[in-house]
Amino acid sequence: ASRTYTIQGTGTHAFYQSVLNTLKYNNINENPGDHNRQIAITCTDDQAVNFESKFTYIDLQIIPVNDAPVIDLNGPFQPGTDVPVTFEDPALPVPLVSDDLTITDPDSGFLSKCTLT
Repeated sequence: ASRTYTIQGTGTHAFYQSVLNTLKYNNINENPGDHNRQIAITCTDDQAVNFESKFTYIDLQIIPVNDAPVIDLNGPFQPGTDVPVTFEDPALPVPLVSDDLTITDPDSGFLSKCTLT
């Protein structure tokens, strides 16, 4: 989404510099994409015939971070992520994980493999 922000009002160069120095970028999306952003800044003076500066650009490089999947063998309703299993009768197989097993990954809806050792 593209947004435009305007800081307006007569002020000294130092004032506008101090305001621009407070600008920060944040993206709370777990998967913001890896395409870079470009932010353009221009200023206008307060003369009778306003003159606008040339555009200057902030080239914001986005470096995605791959979050690892989280496996909870006993499900979200039990403490911890491990599950105890007791095997007694060789004639009766026992399930190794709870029916409440969850696998989550904040930046991907897909897995490529799971390995049991």
